[in-house]
Amino acid sequence: MALSACPALPGSQWPPLLCPQGKISDSLSTCYQHLDQTSRSFAAATRALDVELRHAACIFYLVLRALDTTEDDMSISLETKIPMLPVFHNYQYQPEWRYMESKAKDKQMLEDFSTVSR
Repeated sequence: MALSACPALPGSQWPPLLCPQGKISDSLSTCYQHLDQTSRSFAAATRALDVELRHAACIFYLVLRALDTTEDDMSISLETKIPMLPVFHNYQYQPEWRYMESKAKDKQMLEDFSTVSR
């Protein structure tokens, strides 16, 4: 499969991604923007991966970041949080799921979780 350079992500400090089909989806582009915002060091390491692993590592990190944000967010009541945590992995299969009540620093991962799951 021939690789071509995808355009650099808007506002990204990183070079363009190499894409197997010439262009990444808008959802995946948004995921890389979230990755840049939540962890510059992991974003740099992810961009160094082979193209086959890069997208999976990005999504995997963002899902775990959303889970960690849920767990750490003290503004989410225990009555809400405790039932969410053991089934959190199911939310990635619910395309419209998101959580809008977080007050955490990385709440955008929960608010935009539907983009990550896409």
